[in-house]
Amino acid sequence: MCCNTKQKIADTVEELLCTQSGGRVTVQQVMELTRMNRQSFYYHYQDINDVLRTIVTRKVCVPLRFDPEETPETWCRRGLTLLKEQRSLLRRISRELGDDQVWALLFLEIRPQVDRLLPVRDGQDPVQREMAVDAISRSVLFSVAGLILRGESVNVDASMETFRAVFSVLDVA
Repeated sequence: MCCNTKQKIADTVEELLCTQSGGRVTVQQVMELTRMNRQSFYYHYQDINDVLRTIVTRKVCVPLRFDPEETPETWCRRGLTLLKEQRSLLRRISRELGDDQVWALLFLEIRPQVDRLLPVRDGQDPVQREMAVDAISRSVLFSVAGLILRGESVNVDASMETFRAVFSVLDVA
């Protein structure tokens, strides 16, 4: 029952985000729709932003999790397809939660992939490598942010061509 309650609350918040024009989602709205009391909400979540972070994690971050067996190209294609599918929801959550919080969650999934992509070279300064991994990770994050915030649909094939060009310059496969 406990997990079902938490999931029902998250599903209701997501539904409100997708059906409600403008305005912020409130705990009262959510609990009226779920027909539960406010205590149930606060047992599972601190506030609406906590629910929004949970939705981003469940819908985007978990599916993007690091898989050492997956090729960079496969991961990018999977990520772009996921962004295409979840773009509208992510835009709505960004408006409610704030871009910085959404980007921080996505960064946690992007950085391990970039770290894996960049080869460790003999004699390389580890501090410089970390700086490079952070810089490239942020560039990827900004590209992802642009794909989410743009008005048009995500073109997976065109974006993959860009990533292939980056992979070739970085000499990764």
